[in-house]
Amino acid sequence: MRKKGGSRTASNKAIDELIKFCSRDPWKERLNEVLLDSHLLPVCEKVDMHPDELGEILGEWGSTTLWGCAFEDFLTRRYPPDSISVVDDFLKKRSWRVAGPGKQYLRALRDSVMSLYEIVDLSPGRHLVLQDLIRGGPPVTVIEKAASESLAKWDVIATRVVTVGKKTVISGGILPYGRKRADRVEMILNEVVDQTMENVRKHEAARGVNLTREKVLEIILPDSVYVFTSTWLLENIEHSTRPQTPLFNMEGEELLISEVHFPVKAGKDADLIQRISGIPGMESEPSDDPFWNWLEMEGGRKKTASQSGGVALSTTHESGLTVLGTLELKKGRLLLSVNSKGRADRGAALLTKHAGDLLGPPLTSHQTPEQFMESREGSGEPDEPDDASDIPPEEKAKILQQLFDRHYRRTMRERIPALGDKTPKQAMRTKAGREKVIRWLKDLENHEMRRAKAQGDEPYDTSWMWEELGLDRLGDSTDAKRSHSKGNKRQTSKSGKDPRQQGSRSGGASASKVPIKMRPVYEKVIDITDAFCAAHLTADYADLARAMTAALCRKRPSPVLKGRPKSWAAGVVYALGQINFLWDPTFEPHMTAKELCSKIGVSQGTASGKAREISQALNTGQMDPKWSIPEMIETNPMVWMLEVNGLVMDVRKAPPEIQDMAFEQGLIPYVPYKQNRS
Repeated sequence: MRKKGGSRTASNKAIDELIKFCSRDPWKERLNEVLLDSHLLPVCEKVDMHPDELGEILGEWGSTTLWGCAFEDFLTRRYPPDSISVVDDFLKKRSWRVAGPGKQYLRALRDSVMSLYEIVDLSPGRHLVLQDLIRGGPPVTVIEKAASESLAKWDVIATRVVTVGKKTVISGGILPYGRKRADRVEMILNEVVDQTMENVRKHEAARGVNLTREKVLEIILPDSVYVFTSTWLLENIEHSTRPQTPLFNMEGEELLISEVHFPVKAGKDADLIQRISGIPGMESEPSDDPFWNWLEMEGGRKKTASQSGGVALSTTHESGLTVLGTLELKKGRLLLSVNSKGRADRGAALLTKHAGDLLGPPLTSHQTPEQFMESREGSGEPDEPDDASDIPPEEKAKILQQLFDRHYRRTMRERIPALGDKTPKQAMRTKAGREKVIRWLKDLENHEMRRAKAQGDEPYDTSWMWEELGLDRLGDSTDAKRSHSKGNKRQTSKSGKDPRQQGSRSGGASASKVPIKMRPVYEKVIDITDAFCAAHLTADYADLARAMTAALCRKRPSPVLKGRPKSWAAGVVYALGQINFLWDPTFEPHMTAKELCSKIGVSQGTASGKAREISQALNTGQMDPKWSIPEMIETNPMVWMLEVNGLVMDVRKAPPEIQDMAFEQGLIPYVPYKQNRS
């Protein structure tokens, strides 16, 4: 109940004194009745559980939080014969025990109402900005230290907002919700409001009464705390009692992340490579270090996964054969990575048979998927820990941001199941679709902030995604970015926007991110690229050209300060043409490099030279997702292919537990099974 962090405030002291006061009758009995009858027993009866069992499920924090919410509910209740609350009785008999601000806080709690809030912004250690999801109204900023450090943007919580003097704060009872449970709370309360209004309309005496939803909420919300606590409690019980799906490989063997480490005898690397390459089923792959896929040859072990009673995981090679594991030779050691103890034993025996004289005694380790993820959770280390230690933190952060940038830019061009199998831009064309996009972005941003906090990283900035879709951070679509132009296919992008309007001097996402002193040069370059793309290419090319020019303008020092705007415009379009196979006649649109340079009015040597500078400055190349047109992105099958301990799998086909793990580590943009259910 007491807020943690910092020294004991007047409100903390007042609550402590009030709790002591509640240990006497009749308040002690009344408090227990509220706790049991309103908040615990209804849920326990529903799930056939004794209240004493809740402590083990909720833990100390959850139990304290639930008790605090029930206690605050108790503070608002009034009892006959004088309609007196425990706060009134306490202040009448023990007011001398608390200071003035403490008394104000208790009175504010007594008159407060619990509601459901979305965190639309926060400053860790300072404040939260809350949007009331039940009653609406403008967002409210509350002073809060502890919760602002543990919560993340777009989290949904149930709490009480109270004003004490000139300060607006939240109470000590805070219930965090998953998005679906929050929807459940809203649905229940809306049903109560609708039913109440219907009953009033049917009542003869109420005819002609102007009863609004706001008025009904004002009446029912103070007595609806049980809705918040029971929904939260059910979510926690279901989460703790949900059985985990057993995982097996295609042979029906329990899934274990298994590694067999062989030391390689000195000077024997070349002989070992030759031996391994001669083993049937060992398929070498291009890599910085010697690497093989261990494939199951025809006539291999009979698959018995259907008899395992769980979910079978399998990785298939491009040849159609099952991948049993991988081998990697690096720094004097040979590493065999497989997904079961049986495969580890068979692989070790195979290697010993063919190359035992070149290897030392093996060391084998096994981990369950849960142990494997826990051992990596929060480490922030890449797959190669030996190399990672040599990477400066700044460089590692840059690599991580580039990885996320590729993931999220691919995602923006893909069809998302949660959006009705539409791309975000396609979904934005309807009101219902916009609402789904807003929710999808909130969930994505929320998970990214939690991932970054857990791993000690800077969160990936998703603001560009909101801007690209014409949304502000509260989810309102801006008029300027909602308009759709009509015309020739070459003059409109998939979002339906005119490229000249998007890149105009009046604004746009790219222009807003260009340093002020660079904007005149930026405008000169995009005037040329906009006109060229409108006449000869597509608006998607125009979008990318503006974004690429803006990226060059943000470089310090910016290369575009040297040279003619026309040369840089040609270089930008030339670089994009190289990335997106513009010169290939089998692709659409198509144009030769010579044609491009002739139409812009520069030599091919100038354009290719600038394109080379751009590629080096932005570290880009062919099929880079960040600079690819939608058609190129949509044909890339690798968005959902993840490498786990050397084994490549399509995570969309993995069990929910694996998908959740991948999302928490920021490896996929959303959780497929959750989006498919919603």
